[in-house]
Amino acid sequence: MKLGDVLKKERENKGVSAREMARQLEIELDEYERIEAGASPLEAHAAMVVNFAKAVGKPVNEIYYPCGIPFQELDDYP
Repeated sequence: MKLGDVLKKERENKGVSAREMARQLEIELDEYERIEAGASPLEAHAAMVVNFAKAVGKPVNEIYYPCGIPFQELDDYP
């Protein structure tokens, strides 16, 4: 399954339109639609980040948010 498929499914499960998701992400709708279609660089880069996280033994969220601080140490995560 492609990342774009996963993102679309999650968005639809939340009942959010593609337009609203693009607005929340502060990107153009056509850019968001390319992401869901698997036609953006994100498709390859996301897989690389997951592989990197596996290689260093950390969850992806600790790589990304915020600047590698362990999840359990966050005090501002929603």
